[in-house]
Amino acid sequence: MTLITMILKSKWFYVILLLVALLAGLYFGGKVLYDNGYAAGEQNQVTIYQQQQAKAKQDFDVLQKKADDERLALNNQIASLSEKNAKLKKDLANKEKKVNDEKTNYAKTTTGSMSCFGPNDDGLHILNKSLPDSN
Repeated sequence: MTLITMILKSKWFYVILLLVALLAGLYFGGKVLYDNGYAAGEQNQVTIYQQQQAKAKQDFDVLQKKADDERLALNNQIASLSEKNAKLKKDLANKEKKVNDEKTNYAKTTTGSMSCFGPNDDGLHILNKSLPDSN
């Protein structure tokens, strides 16, 4: 016991004990500070990531809306052009019928019947009739 009492009364014992307590306090205090800082940094990164995701979604929604508007405009233009195409085809068919009817009706008139060729004659009909028969 005398050795223990002597060590306890020694100045170096208290210095070493104080240094160990100080190092333990620094270790545990530093660990708490590190853990708190790490958690705060991690939370900050999560917040930044969420903000980036929200911004990216917002940008995507804007681009998606623009693409939808362009697609709608193109679909409307296609529908309009299809309607115009159908109308032009109908007008062309009517015009062809009208021209053919005018040709036929002209051939039926006195002026048209005086022409050399009939409305459906290819020119050989008159030539064949003008040649003498071989009989």
